[in-house]
Amino acid sequence: MKLTLTTRALGKKSSLKQIRHLKDIPGVLYTLNKGVSLSVTIGGVELETHLRSISKGGLATKVFEIELDGKKSKAIVKQIQYHPVTYAILHLDLQEVEDHKLVSVNVPVVCINQDQCPGMKLGGQLKFIKRAVRVTCQANQLPEAFHLDMQSVGLGEVRRVRDLSISADLRVITKQDNVLVSVAK
Repeated sequence: MKLTLTTRALGKKSSLKQIRHLKDIPGVLYTLNKGVSLSVTIGGVELETHLRSISKGGLATKVFEIELDGKKSKAIVKQIQYHPVTYAILHLDLQEVEDHKLVSVNVPVVCINQDQCPGMKLGGQLKFIKRAVRVTCQANQLPEAFHLDMQSVGLGEVRRVRDLSISADLRVITKQDNVLVSVAK
């Protein structure tokens, strides 16, 4: 996924409103050089197009190819600020990454086979306690999501971080005993 960025000058609040009025998004690009960050404008239409193809919760694990002033590199989303009512993106922080450098991200947990879950067939409801697991890995090995199979989860049972099948290349930062989901009435 490719994003085109342009450098913007730090200005008044009205300049940010003007950027948003043009359907673009103000942001910050944190470069690989420690302590160096750039104020940028992100193409809003281009970003919206990419957001439609990303699954729910998967934005944190997407590596974008960015182009800034003719220079190409890769970046991940570091932080997003949303409008409290319309949920439109107000500000986006990007972190520049390299393929073989370590990054720490929250990887979303997706429950599969919910229709075959015995606990839900008995009237239980799936309750998310934690929707993501924090991991450290190389940027080129970043998983899109962790899949948690619900096929054998009974009523009153929980699934924990240790129940996920996680590649040996990933270092899990979240504690293994943390509960991810439960099936309860």
